[in-house]
Amino acid sequence: MHTSSILGLRREILAALGCVALITPACAGDDASSSAGVTSDGSSTSGEASTSGEASTSDASTSAGSMSSGSDSDSASGSTSDATSGSTTTDSTSDATTDATTSEGTTDATTTEGTTDATTTDGTTGSTSDGTTGGVDCDPPPLPPEGLNPEYACFALPDGLGSCDECDDACVMTNVDAAITMDPLFCSAQGLVIQCGPDPEAAPGQCCFYAAHDGIICEGRPLVVDGELRAAPVRPRGDWIGGGAAPARDLDAATAAALADAWANDARMEHASIAAFARLVLELLAHGAPAELVAAAQRALGDEICHAEACFALASAYAGHPQGPGALAIDGALARTPTLRELAVAAVVEGCVGETIAASIARVSAASAEDPAARSALEAIAADESRHAAFSWRLVRWAIERGGAEIRVAVAEALAAAVERPAAPRPVPAGIDAAAWVAHGRLSAAVEAAVIRDSLREVVVPCAQALLGARPPTRVELSA
Repeated sequence: MHTSSILGLRREILAALGCVALITPACAGDDASSSAGVTSDGSSTSGEASTSGEASTSDASTSAGSMSSGSDSDSASGSTSDATSGSTTTDSTSDATTDATTSEGTTDATTTEGTTDATTTDGTTGSTSDGTTGGVDCDPPPLPPEGLNPEYACFALPDGLGSCDECDDACVMTNVDAAITMDPLFCSAQGLVIQCGPDPEAAPGQCCFYAAHDGIICEGRPLVVDGELRAAPVRPRGDWIGGGAAPARDLDAATAAALADAWANDARMEHASIAAFARLVLELLAHGAPAELVAAAQRALGDEICHAEACFALASAYAGHPQGPGALAIDGALARTPTLRELAVAAVVEGCVGETIAASIARVSAASAEDPAARSALEAIAADESRHAAFSWRLVRWAIERGGAEIRVAVAEALAAAVERPAAPRPVPAGIDAAAWVAHGRLSAAVEAAVIRDSLREVVVPCAQALLGARPPTRVELSA
């Protein structure tokens, strides 16, 4: 089971926030007595949860800004759909095991005759489920295509345009994606479909569209320059593999190649994180941050060097030849200093949420791994990412103390959005040995989805409540 690992991470972060008094047996998940949420303005909401072991349900009228994992997001984080029968089963428990658990009841999915084309993120056309034309008339509001999450996304009329109708397909896709993810440099809505709009009933100066997507994917703490995610290419070299890793054994060629690619991609992201933390050190200095935060960012930079070496060592072992990073393009990386608000929101998305989830995934992956080299690397990464996540929560707390209500609201909005629209699990390559994939430190998509879901519900939500001044809930139930 992965629940104990995730709850342990919650205790570490609460302790790092100075919330030792809040770390009680109930807070550790031993008892369920209440549930609560945080609205996008930072205020708290609460409700009674069942104490008999049955999952409680939440009011369907809960604000979209409420910090609880709603049913709209479950398709990307733990729900499963039966493509044959058209039924959907939704997970409503919080103590998921390494298998994605679903509730017993099922509900029939609504289908509508007639489909029309809708714009997707790759410029192709996709099918909508309600017969809308993708024009202005959104009455009645369209149903999302089966298996996708519905969104009503609004953005300010772009500069230079006289009306929302002048925003072309590329303009709409870019702005809707930004409105959904709240951090388009870091995250993206996968399989985004614009169903119809602009909505003529929207507020003046706002362009609103009905859309749907297959979940939000965010990278690890990234190096982003002018909207571009920077990472070094992989090159044949042996000076980035540290002490090396034991050669992979008893693997078929397809599985070994897939593992090599997966670990090499992780290595590239860890390598780019070195630069991201180096830049963060300068940004913290620019804002007059306390020495403790600057030192923590500097230490994290060193951790990322070790992570990159460990991942390149594993990639090299599975590939059968040395691998390392090429040159990393950093031109323009220091072109501007982010505002305190931007710094805080980035820390929420990349650290409080992204590295919290990364730490949980590394912990569960290590517990499942049978290969000694993979398990050792993951255990070290899990410990470091846990510390990085706690650092991010402290950074955000400092930003709120310094910036006041404006920063608090921005942080609450970013946290609420992250919980409502969870990241999607990474896909598992086809044609590989699934058991060997897990034994060598990777997770199935179903288990990773469960870890993401429980990380948000059992760590991010209560830690956000502690940060924003409310008692952390023992559990946040999903809507039925």
